[in-house]
Amino acid sequence: MVLCFSGLVVGSRARASDAPIAGPADLEWAGLVLPLAAANSIDGFGVGIGGEVYARPVGETSGYAVKVTGLLWLTTNLNYTSDWLRVDARGARADVFGQAGFRGWANLLYAGVGGADVLVDWDELELGNRLSSPFANGGVAWNVGGGAQVYGGVYLRPAASRPAPDLLLAQDDPLGAGGAVYNDVTIGLAWEQVDRWPAPSKGAKAEIDARGGGTVAGGRFAPLAGLHAEIMGWTPLFVEPLVVGGRLLAEHSVGERPFFEQDITGGRWRDELGSEQALAGYGRNRSRGDGVVAGMVEVRPQLFRVGGGDRGFDLAVMLSGMAEVGWLFDRWDPGPILPTVGGGPELLWQQAIQVRPFIAFGWRSDAPGAPRVPVPQYGISFVDPL
Repeated sequence: MVLCFSGLVVGSRARASDAPIAGPADLEWAGLVLPLAAANSIDGFGVGIGGEVYARPVGETSGYAVKVTGLLWLTTNLNYTSDWLRVDARGARADVFGQAGFRGWANLLYAGVGGADVLVDWDELELGNRLSSPFANGGVAWNVGGGAQVYGGVYLRPAASRPAPDLLLAQDDPLGAGGAVYNDVTIGLAWEQVDRWPAPSKGAKAEIDARGGGTVAGGRFAPLAGLHAEIMGWTPLFVEPLVVGGRLLAEHSVGERPFFEQDITGGRWRDELGSEQALAGYGRNRSRGDGVVAGMVEVRPQLFRVGGGDRGFDLAVMLSGMAEVGWLFDRWDPGPILPTVGGGPELLWQQAIQVRPFIAFGWRSDAPGAPRVPVPQYGISFVDPL
């Protein structure tokens, strides 16, 4: 089991509210902060605090103009920590986004890169590695009309790594196994037309981007180029409280990418594979590859809503069920199919903050060539599965 809380996405925009904001006095602030506690078979028991604080123009009842998201998480055995802060500020002409944080493992699981190897439970061969990794990501998205944006961003991630002697990471010796600094620059185009955000009931959004950069490791520079594209859509199914959504995701890089970056997609927000959206049934430690192709369908009925229309008590309670098929590349080999099924409740607070506890099943083997069996991953997220 893997806790899947890191990677909260706050970068999407509901285009219905593009009026200029006159100043801070025109904004109302609210938020939600939650204590967290969970356990999993890899990291052990952990505790933390996570939450979001947002502002939106006076008189509006959904969405946000500014959102700040943060997480502090630490396992009691000190095997894993994830601590970061994320900011999304929206304007009539442009959005500004940024994130900075730190992730550290005293007992990093490494199951190989792409293909069939990452589906095999290598047991003790996977464990015992150390990785310390601060990171920063930021950029600007300019509104160009019709719901479209052109965006650019810079991403930086240095990492200090110590593989366990004679085990899988040391044997494979991928780029970055002894530590490295990764950096890239992204240029992309996004488009969005949805009725509200978060938890839209109809509409679509898409983005496509290219990035270039590289890794400095062991006194040499390894260049890299990558492409990323995804499209998502939602529509009511028979009645509006019952919504079906779908996503197609494709991403690939050419050149060497350090192993600690191979579970991170391209795009504006650099999502983690296996964390809470794509490949959620396999966990972040088992989702490294040179590229990914994945398609997902979600069905989301709303059960009830209490309150609404102001900054008082406003809670919508929904269910979320999803199914996904994916492929994780080892260079240009897509490897075996990676199905995921999962679901759980989804709460929408004040039409601005999502809280989604979930369980997701992926299929993996106990040994090379052995039958694959479903293995659960548990998580809690502030973003939908798409």
